[in-house]
Amino acid sequence: MLEALGAAGWSAGRRFDTDTWTRKLVAAGFEFNDVATAVWAEFGELTIKSSPARVPSSSLRLDPVDACIDASEEAGS
Repeated sequence: MLEALGAAGWSAGRRFDTDTWTRKLVAAGFEFNDVATAVWAEFGELTIKSSPARVPSSSLRLDPVDACIDASEEAGS
């Protein structure tokens, strides 16, 4: 797992600026806590690819705005 995170650009103590996400989510009515913000700051904007042995291959992109706003819109449908 650490290898996949490292390949995606993560390193211990990484800090990604979450201000844009915070503003967008608050404007959309979301509330969150310091733990969520800390996780976003460390892992946000990483794209983690699955193992090459996995067919079909997939990836996980950590973007809370995309995840939260889409989930909110889908729940309202």
